[in-house]
Formats: sequence, C-alpha cells, structure tokens
Amino acid sequence: MAKTYTFKEKAPFQYRFSCEHCGKQTDWLDAHIEEQETKQVGLFESAEGHRQAFSARFWENTYPKARKALEGNEKTLYVYDINGTCPACGKHQSWESKTADRPELWIGMAIFCFVVGLICIGVWISGTSSPGFPLITVTLVSVIGFPISLFYAITSSIKKAAISRDAENVKQQNKPEFLWPKDKEG
Repeated sequence: MAKTYTFKEKAPFQYRFSCEHCGKQTDWLDAHIEEQETKQVGLFESAEGHRQAFSARFWENTYPKARKALEGNEKTLYVYDINGTCPACGKHQSWESKTADRPELWIGMAIFCFVVGLICIGVWISGTSSPGFPLITVTLVSVIGFPISLFYAITSSIKKAAISRDAENVKQQNKPEFLWPKDKEG
C-alpha cells in the first residue's frame, strides 16, 4: 500500500518594464516560477527523499529553463502572475503577445468535447450499449467540458486580440527587466 504526496517548489522573482505606449516605468512587480508533482510513496519509503529529489530537479532543470525562456521572451508553463498591462495607461505590451494564452488549445478542447459528447449520445440513442456508469460519466464530462472550454476559447481570443491590437501601435519595443532572487543577494 502506498501513500500519495504532492511536492511543490516555488521561486519568486520580480520584474518591471517601461510602457511601450506612455513611457512610464513600472515599480517592481512580483511573480513566481512554480512546479508541483504528485507521487505515490510506499509505506516503507521516505517521502523526504522524494521531496529532496523533486526539489533538486526543480532548481537544476525547471528553474533555469523557465528563467531562460522568460529572458528570451518565450512562453513557459511554469510562470505565474506575470502581466504586461501597464498600470498607468492600461495598454498591453508587445512582448506580452508572445506569452499570452493560446486560444487554439481551448478551441481544440471544445471541439473534442463536442465530438465525444455526440458519439456518446449517438451510442445511447442507437442502443449499441446500455447507459452504464462509464458512458454516463464520459457524456457528462463532455457536455460540461464543451461550454467551459468554449468560454475560455472566446475569452482568451478576446484577450489575445486586445494584446495584438495594442502591440501594433507602440512607440518603441521594450522587454521586461527581471530581478532574480540570487541577484538580490549577490
């Protein structure tokens, strides 16, 4: 028998930028790189050993990759709370368009849920299979997942359009400046 543990690592950092529209410099803003892992640990194994191994992987692999991606202005899955909207004028920065949500993923999810829902309903109606628990569950998940993913597809498309519109009319293109925890100490 095993016990399930969730290990989490978080590395805070700060960033600031000069607005590409109004030219104002923001204050230092807080964000963080985060990753978590859920693992089954046997009764006679040490969860602490698994936590330390996860922590070592985070600081040796995930953190440097996410940091490099951010400094190279690329999207990374491990960064949270980074926002390129100017607090003074409310406009989006051109570098934010590269890190914005990808609406095509949500559209794909909506199409998938719709198709799976139609197949399940078709199977029910045709009488090919009795509506057992797995079929009912898949149908419900598809029917519920479709409007949710469609909602996120629409909202992320609207946000991406606003970011792209703002990015077209910039005075100059800037990149954010980062202050990493080790930079503070050294």
